[in-house]
Parts: sequence; C-alpha cells; structure tokens
Amino acid sequence: MGHNFVGMESKCAAFGANACIVEGNNIGDIVEKLERAKKMIGKPIVFICKTFKGKDFGDEIEDKENWHGKPLEKEAEKTIAKITKSMKNP
Repeated sequence: MGHNFVGMESKCAAFGANACIVEGNNIGDIVEKLERAKKMIGKPIVFICKTFKGKDFGDEIEDKENWHGKPLEKEAEKTIAKITKSMKNP
C-alpha cells in the first residue's frame, strides 16, 4: 500500500500551510525538519510523516498486517533485546 505524500503536501500548501515530509522512523530527519520548521513563520506547519508500523521490531513484525497494537508474545524477548542493543543509553 502506498501513500501520496507529495499530493498531501500540495493539499496542505493549497490551504496555506507549510508542509514538511518527514521520515517518521528516522530521528535525525525528525530533528532536521523541526529545526527547519523553527525558521518557517507566518503560516501553520504540517508534518507529514512516512512511518512503518513495528519499524525495527524484526522482519516478523515490521510493516506486517495484523500486528499493530497487539502483544508480541513469543517475539517480545528478541524484540526488546534488539531495541535495547540499538539504544545509546539503555
């Protein structure tokens, strides 16, 4: 399933807003766009975030149907270990 981010951006502009398309699973991109937004004045700002449900939770879960909002059960330990390992200050 795809999303029309450019179309959404155009609609926001048509309503008089500044729109930023953000890689929502990328902290660096979020910070960069927030910094850029500080300089945008005079109009509302809309962030259009491209995200994947379960991003970095493992191939069994990432962007798969029927996982969103459900307990990980047997995947929990492996997923928590993977996320903890990727943290700078767990």
